[in-house]
Amino acid sequence: MAGGRPFGGAGRMGPERGQEGTTMVEARAIRDVLRARRDELAAELAGLRPAVPEGGRTIQYGKRAGDFTQEAHDRLNRGATARQLHQMMQDVDHALARLDAGRYGRCEVCDAAIPTERLAVLPWATVCVGCTDGRARRR
Repeated sequence: MAGGRPFGGAGRMGPERGQEGTTMVEARAIRDVLRARRDELAAELAGLRPAVPEGGRTIQYGKRAGDFTQEAHDRLNRGATARQLHQMMQDVDHALARLDAGRYGRCEVCDAAIPTERLAVLPWATVCVGCTDGRARRR
């Protein structure tokens, strides 16, 4: 592992390395990090299961709804958080699939190597910063 980290870079480095320059040891370490993150996300998602209103009452918004306004707000927030966690789990799964395919560490838009620093911070990144910025500008 380069520099003691599992993210040793994405360039080709010789026959002892994987298709995109990741050694088997590095690939195992990366897979462990990604799986651990997926497990964390799954646990957070499980903790967000929406509470069922007592007695089958309807949750309402509005000035006169009283305590139910806060309950409705909380449920909406949990729903939004659950969607974000689910998307992050999909991103982690996609990175795991790219690792299995030997494409981990390569930008799926321009095929450039994703910098080691980016992968250390965001191991499930599948797009380089330049392409990420380009996508954001097009939105």
